[in-house]
Amino acid sequence: MVQSESGPFTLRTETLGALPIVNHFLARMSLDAIIDAHLPANDARLRLDPAVVIGLLVRNLTIDHQPIYALGEWAAGSTRPCSA
Repeated sequence: MVQSESGPFTLRTETLGALPIVNHFLARMSLDAIIDAHLPANDARLRLDPAVVIGLLVRNLTIDHQPIYALGEWAAGSTRPCSA
């Protein structure tokens, strides 16, 4: 904590990375809605909506290309939600 003449202040630094910027542009493009409109989501065997999975893959390829088997670790390392 840093003390100054006008009172106590706390300086906190966070590294956000590129995900908020990528999410902004993907939201402007309505990518999630476009993918959702063209992929079926009514299969009871699926645990995740296909549009969500494709959206995560697009974000992964855009930000930091990782092998598909490492996608879970990549998504878990984010401090913010991966999908908008």
